[in-house]
Amino acid sequence: MVFDVGETLLDDSREFGAWADWIAVPRHTFSAVLGGVTAQGRDNAETFQYFRPGFDLVAERRLREEAGLGERIEESDLYPDVRPALAALRESGLWVGIAGNQTTRAAELLRSLRLPAEQIATSGEWGSPSPTPSSSITSSRWLPASPTRSCT
Repeated sequence: MVFDVGETLLDDSREFGAWADWIAVPRHTFSAVLGGVTAQGRDNAETFQYFRPGFDLVAERRLREEAGLGERIEESDLYPDVRPALAALRESGLWVGIAGNQTTRAAELLRSLRLPAEQIATSGEWGSPSPTPSSSITSSRWLPASPTRSCT
């Protein structure tokens, strides 16, 4: 069983609010544009282009980090049912993985939470900015066996 990260295991409200603050956009406005971008099936990073055409997400992440406002994932960001649900799945004998469209740093932060999962990986670790057919193939390499079906 493999779970996505953002808005599946994590409530991204704090992180997206921090980005809105960083680019000096009202949080509600940022959230509304993010929702529209997501609803259109586009990469959520495109949200920044709406407010700042040419926005360099990699450079801005680095600047936030240098300012002491870098990426954080904390216990309080987890939805309340995450730990018990993952633990119950493992206790029932299922292999549990976590994979998402996040940075390499996010993977480190998720691992530091010691979630009940056998594997944690992100597209940043796979060298892919967002999920692609090739990153899906890469993700299947860390599964214990070839998946036979997908649950969404």
